[in-house]
Amino acid sequence: MNNWTRRHIFRGIAALPTLPLLLMNKMTAAAATRANSAIAETSNSPGASTSAHPIKAPTPLLHTTDLYRPHLDPDDHWDLATGYALARKGDLELMGVLTDNPLNFEEFPERLKAVMQFFDAGIHVDRSPDVAAVALLNYLTDNAVPVTTGTLWPGKPGEKVRAEHLPKELHGVQMLLNSLRRSSRPVAIMIGGSCQDVAIAGRLEPKLFAAKCAGIYLNVGVGSQNPNDQSIDGELEWNVSLNRGAYATIFELPCPIYWMPCFTTFSDARDLLVGEYGTCWSFKYKDVFPYLSNHMQAYFSYVLTKASGTNWLTYLLDSNSVLAAQQFFDRTKGMWSTAAFVHAAGRVVTVDGKVLSAEAAGERAAYEFVPVNVRCDENGITNWQKANGPTGRYIFHVRDQSKYSSAMTAALKSMLLDLP
Repeated sequence: MNNWTRRHIFRGIAALPTLPLLLMNKMTAAAATRANSAIAETSNSPGASTSAHPIKAPTPLLHTTDLYRPHLDPDDHWDLATGYALARKGDLELMGVLTDNPLNFEEFPERLKAVMQFFDAGIHVDRSPDVAAVALLNYLTDNAVPVTTGTLWPGKPGEKVRAEHLPKELHGVQMLLNSLRRSSRPVAIMIGGSCQDVAIAGRLEPKLFAAKCAGIYLNVGVGSQNPNDQSIDGELEWNVSLNRGAYATIFELPCPIYWMPCFTTFSDARDLLVGEYGTCWSFKYKDVFPYLSNHMQAYFSYVLTKASGTNWLTYLLDSNSVLAAQQFFDRTKGMWSTAAFVHAAGRVVTVDGKVLSAEAAGERAAYEFVPVNVRCDENGITNWQKANGPTGRYIFHVRDQSKYSSAMTAALKSMLLDLP
């Protein structure tokens, strides 16, 4: 049971494009068709490409995540460390971390309890944003990345986000908007949890998103073109279910969307299967964990042991904390968002696990982003087709499913080795 997490059945997708954004200032938050046509028009300008090229580094990045203590799934902590590792290399500029508001779980407490009992997350519904994890990595990297918590607003099922019916208190949303305003360059936004806060921000300030959002990495959903493969007995992928109306809204925002579905089909989740249009991959802790620095082993064991969030620095500096990591070495971990961080950093993972520029990787790239036309209804069900030209919407596509997991494992290991 230790190998299971909520994302085995409920997890998200993301995909992201890199297109000239400053030409899109006149775009508004119109309906999806209008937004997509405006993005496509921009992409047809001189020098634009029909494929999704990585954003030039160092990319300003805002990371939104369901980072909790105790964790729902520790993949969020591995993702956070990946972001810090790429920032340390100078490929990313981490502008801030925005955590989901766990009080939104009150919308479906019984379902959450059932999920927690089934997976390796305990039955505790009470949990808080893991600001200690951010503090830990700030300390190790001598950084000062800010962290805040998102809006308390359980969206009504099947209702898209509209500017006229937003909550009065927009916790976290203003941080997103202010970060976009302050940045001298377009900012990439990572969604690794609920889509709620980004959807609200995009509806409030569509012109700002058109001008200053380099792309949204949407690690949410299921990539199958068959609606019947996108749910099981009415249950949706976890991040979609948190606010499916907000998920549908993301596809309508006036900026590039890199859609990175967690799975190709919902049934793939049970065995963490690699799919053609899903980001899911898995690795054995023992293939990465023992090679990391003592401090990073202590960081991950602190997360996995679900220790109190108040003694994070003492735990980190205690030499005995490294020994606690060994109890997790035989576990298997599912991952979803790694490729999104790599792409935002202007790089790609090759089939042999190297992290290179797209030009250097060439045909050895383990995955690609394919331009698509995509719509999402208010129930969180998508409909998409490949596009012959630029649309501003891209879906993640695994080029070699047999080598994808091993490539991503090697890439993750090499990136995290840069952390002290």
